[in-house]
Amino acid sequence: LEQQFHEIDRRLRALRRERDAALGVAGDQRPAKPEAEKVEAARAKAGIRASAKSFENLSPTEAAKADYGKEKAFAERLLAGKAKLEDFEFYTDYVKTVKAESRLLPSGGKLLFVGSGPVPLSPILFGREGFKVVGMDISAEAASLGKRVAAKAGGSLSVVVADATSFDFGKFDAVVLALEAGADASLKKKILDRLAETLPAGATVLLRS
Repeated sequence: LEQQFHEIDRRLRALRRERDAALGVAGDQRPAKPEAEKVEAARAKAGIRASAKSFENLSPTEAAKADYGKEKAFAERLLAGKAKLEDFEFYTDYVKTVKAESRLLPSGGKLLFVGSGPVPLSPILFGREGFKVVGMDISAEAASLGKRVAAKAGGSLSVVVADATSFDFGKFDAVVLALEAGADASLKKKILDRLAETLPAGATVLLRS
């Protein structure tokens, strides 16, 4: 299992380099000014005020809570007709990332996205790539909002409310863990242990970091 995770990490690093090259970002450089201006304009249009810098001094758990609040606010705006899914922060980056990640996953397989949240953008995009997607969140509120957001965006998404540390992953061909799934290292390890216990042989795990 450890060797599998090392291989996943190696492939994810390669994907990040490919993504950064596509975005015109080298190393830790920020996007060119015109792109940054487009991002800020989209954020302003969607009513997003918080800068990524506001998360820098937060603990992982605090950052996850802040990110949840931001997603929830966007979901409510979208459901009220005041924003579109395409207005979501870094929407274009998500599209490119999901397309790149899809090449690592079994084509057309049953995919579980852990930590789908109030704005399940990645699960929606994976669905558009041909996967049979199920979202999962520990929050019933997030699951409810997520299903409504997916419907508002013109699709449908099944979302289960469950704790990933005790969930049976045996029915899935692939599992993608959102960055916020297991906000701290100990929780992340518990989820990975559970995956090792219940995933069928040959299944793929993709961890975002």
